[in-house]
Amino acid sequence: MKSSTKKFFFTISTCLNLATLTLICLAGSPAMTAAKDDVSQGIWRLYAPILAEYSKYCTSEEGNLQSCDAVKFSLKKKILSADLKKLLLMDAECAKRNGLCNLYFDFLINGQDTCGKPLKIISIKHLNNSYVMKVSNGCTATNDYKPEYDFMLLPEHGQWVIDDIHYYNEGTFTLKKMLKQPLPKN
Repeated sequence: MKSSTKKFFFTISTCLNLATLTLICLAGSPAMTAAKDDVSQGIWRLYAPILAEYSKYCTSEEGNLQSCDAVKFSLKKKILSADLKKLLLMDAECAKRNGLCNLYFDFLINGQDTCGKPLKIISIKHLNNSYVMKVSNGCTATNDYKPEYDFMLLPEHGQWVIDDIHYYNEGTFTLKKMLKQPLPKN
């Protein structure tokens, strides 16, 4: 190998090492932490009023959980990822034909009825390229029912949208996994 080629590869290797070291240093820096905090606060400001609005209607006298429609509400508020939206719409079409398909509960409330309490954001944490928003429906925890569940948020078209929800009732299950089950034929 020529001396100039060795020098070129050494220079490229050195630059890559310096860039990697810089990224490692920045990942734990106050600036990166502040940026993550800003995103968390933005998510909180976006979702707190949306969840309050849904809670108010679903637990009020003029509305109840039977008249609430988490799919329609979420579509109207544009808070679903394209993938989750597709799965929910397929399940809704199936339900029109068959009465009930894979989704048998209100996915925003995490139940078939409410405890009369509003949905509440407990925390928002950064996870890889996404955020986890822990929400509580205010119900009492039991051995097989947990009132706290996690909204998995991804950036899509400049907004943090719900891509999945992890529930912890009788073990862990996710909304997407449930919606991906085979639908009844009819």
